[in-house]
Amino acid sequence: MRNPFHISPGGGPMSLTNRQRGDYFERQVRDTLRAHGWVVIRSAGSLGVADIVALRKGNTPALVSCKLSARIGPDERAALIEAADRAGARAVVAHRPRGGRVELLAVFRASSRLVPIGTLRVPPRDRGNVEAVEA
Repeated sequence: MRNPFHISPGGGPMSLTNRQRGDYFERQVRDTLRAHGWVVIRSAGSLGVADIVALRKGNTPALVSCKLSARIGPDERAALIEAADRAGARAVVAHRPRGGRVELLAVFRASSRLVPIGTLRVPPRDRGNVEAVEA
């Protein structure tokens, strides 16, 4: 039986479950937004409409749904937009294109398309500080 936490020689995960990959990506989005000056609250395992709440002075708050692909179903889209409207926030999907980046896409009620609003570089992992992994 293969170890699901086996690490390849390059340091990246070789075989993770979808849940583990999703959790890892949520932490990447959290760390990326923090590195770009946002205050970030991650609701891990909540199964709610947003995985992350992001706040930064001078910016509209964001409710962020993290997706490994840039797809969001119609029911999830409607719930995210409704929650963002009630909170006075922007509905955002974060996804991971290739190349160590996080792409942020706005979600609007009037369109089924996701609108790109920014691409951020993922900061390097701090392998020496265990507390930084899940602060």
